[in-house]
Amino acid sequence: GDRVIPQGKARWIRKGSQPLPKYLIPKGLSEAEEIVLGAIDGALFHDLTSVSRVIEVSADGQRAKVMSSGGRKSVFPIEDLSKLETANA
Repeated sequence: GDRVIPQGKARWIRKGSQPLPKYLIPKGLSEAEEIVLGAIDGALFHDLTSVSRVIEVSADGQRAKVMSSGGRKSVFPIEDLSKLETANA
């Protein structure tokens, strides 16, 4: 798939994403349906905002499931992703 980078203001969507370690999520956000990446610190933030590969796009074209360079699968709104490279057709 295309190579993308989730922006720092991107919203991580719980539904369809690999769970995040609860101890790395700010208090009050551990059960949130969406978490703005800017609220997350350290290595997890860097993994979630690393160059990622699109592995699936929702039927309505509004969300994409991506795999980060660290192997974490996450769902983001398409509008929160910056495209770096289009995959070969």
